[in-house]
Amino acid sequence: MRLTVVIPPRIDGRGNTSMHRVLIISGSSGITSGGAAGAPLNRAGVTLKGFQCDRVANGAATCEVDIPRNQMVALVAEEGRSFHSGRGTTGGMPPDDWPAEFVDWGGDFAPGDVVEPGFLRFAADRDRRIEGRFQTIFPITVHVDAQATETIRFKVTASAPTILSVPASTYGEAGQQTGAYGGNIASPVEWFFLKTGSTLQLEVIDDLDTGCIPSVALGCSQFLNWTGDCAGGGVCDLTPQRRIQDVTAVTAQNFGLRAD
Repeated sequence: MRLTVVIPPRIDGRGNTSMHRVLIISGSSGITSGGAAGAPLNRAGVTLKGFQCDRVANGAATCEVDIPRNQMVALVAEEGRSFHSGRGTTGGMPPDDWPAEFVDWGGDFAPGDVVEPGFLRFAADRDRRIEGRFQTIFPITVHVDAQATETIRFKVTASAPTILSVPASTYGEAGQQTGAYGGNIASPVEWFFLKTGSTLQLEVIDDLDTGCIPSVALGCSQFLNWTGDCAGGGVCDLTPQRRIQDVTAVTAQNFGLRAD
């Protein structure tokens, strides 16, 4: 039986060089070590040994492999790991290698062959052509618009669906505080790549929040509002979109008493 696995090119975003691939598992074929009983029952039973269909640069990948007829075969999607559902504190633009997330399967299979997200299992009963479809994850960038040299931090709360790696993992942050950023910085101070279905909450921590007492001589940073993909004061709640999202925290230097 001839199995053809295709990974179509991603046409959105930039760079698109982060790794994503499809593993082809067939237990007793000598292709992989899925086990004598055949293909694994779920992602937890997958090993990294096996035939891999890796995409090439930003183009498509087409992989063909012969599998003895009537063996069980499993296709397992892996998503790019390098910046996946992660964050950066580089003080510069996000890297060009934007990661990918798995979308769905296409081709010659039945709905019941989909065991779980990114995991497809079927019998090698005929020649088949299967597509593993991925899409680019767009970044969320955070800027600071400061009126002077005061500093602010961000409280980050984020969660994401399970990353399709082997073994699978889940990303999350619960109220982590970033480093302090001062002055007017042209580049993003924080950036995030988050899967579809993720949530991201940003809260500004200014000098007044950390106990700074303004006086005639001492100015303290005071958060004013968000601009960009968030507006107004308070927290900024974002969900990933099929475009770049950018938010800016606008601050001022307060030399008087804070009015709550």
